[in-house]
Amino acid sequence: MPRRRLKKYIRKCCCMVFIVLVIFLFYVGYMFQSGRCSTDISLHKISDICERYRRGEIAGSFCQPLCEDKTLHFIKCVNYRDGKTVMFMTCDKCISEETFEIVFKMKWNFDAERLLYVPYIEDETYKQFIENAESLVKDSLKLSHYPFSDGEDILSFAWNWDFNKFVKNQKSKLEASKIAVDSVLSLISQSEYAMSKMLYNYTFIPKIYGSCGPAYFVEKTPTLSQYEFEFFKSFSYERWKERARVAVRLIELMEKLRTFKQDLHLCDMKLDNFGIRNNGEITLIDTDSCFFNNGLMEQFKYSDCTKHSDCDFFDCRGLCDVTSSKCFIKRSNNNMQALCEDAFIGYTPKLPSGLLRDPPGEIKVQLFQLLQECSFPTSGEYVRHTSRDYAIDKTVNELRELLYQSLYEQ
Repeated sequence: MPRRRLKKYIRKCCCMVFIVLVIFLFYVGYMFQSGRCSTDISLHKISDICERYRRGEIAGSFCQPLCEDKTLHFIKCVNYRDGKTVMFMTCDKCISEETFEIVFKMKWNFDAERLLYVPYIEDETYKQFIENAESLVKDSLKLSHYPFSDGEDILSFAWNWDFNKFVKNQKSKLEASKIAVDSVLSLISQSEYAMSKMLYNYTFIPKIYGSCGPAYFVEKTPTLSQYEFEFFKSFSYERWKERARVAVRLIELMEKLRTFKQDLHLCDMKLDNFGIRNNGEITLIDTDSCFFNNGLMEQFKYSDCTKHSDCDFFDCRGLCDVTSSKCFIKRSNNNMQALCEDAFIGYTPKLPSGLLRDPPGEIKVQLFQLLQECSFPTSGEYVRHTSRDYAIDKTVNELRELLYQSLYEQ
């Protein structure tokens, strides 16, 4: 090729690379801005909640600490993605004599949402109104057969506050109950709050401390993103053992999620969505993409498709019936397969960069083989997001035993 033509070709290539780079940077910038939050907007959201509280439109156990006592202090916002607001706050002796950090969460738009869902007739008695509200809450939280004992009531349980005591202390019993029911319904209509109440007695669910209208305040646990890949870190047995312990606890959690009447599916399997307490307990800190089996099947039910990936709901993979162009009403992989692929291996299947990267030399080959078997059970293709098989129990048990072995060898 003549030198002049070669130079022209190089200039064209450089130009194309530059254009692609600019487009990529614009895309990254857009994605960053779309999830970005600001202090001013966050404080405005808090102010709006408090204004509605003062007007008597909403109620909750944390309205007074947030709006009157000022014992809840804004630290920073985390995101506003998909209409969900998440902020970190300091709780200054608002629960106990200690000061600690909590998380403010709300997925609610006051302008778009209609608060009162319970049918209300002018001559309806207080008792009838409460019975309607209780029935709605029980159905929403799937607690129809919950054995409430004497003195307990479903509205107080759902609200995390004494419903009857609140109503009793107000001037108008019926008006107060309408405000309280509105607040309860605005909470349980948020999938994450509802999931937390349905699984309230499990240690992997962060504690709910209180609420104010549709905003609620939960336990803060550091995310497992602290164990993600870091450049220029040399091998350390102590760091490996810490990550191996976390991996074992994650495996145990996946097994626990299979013990419910319906399996609980985690459809966004990334380390960011798990937390860890000081005692090592794992928590689910974002359950917006968690579904019991019936709920996940609804996601597949009416989906059209031309290929299998059209049926995927994040990490919960489906199968396409190409003859009918409809998704089968079933999940084709399981939580353990997604955990191995997304959390344990990471983004480079042939060179693990996830939680179980950089293992001790004596288990390296066997660990790599087990992770591949767990992530890609039958396909044999080391390509992310292609596996549509269940991780086999035998493989999972061998993986756990190998991790235990690595913990006690040194």
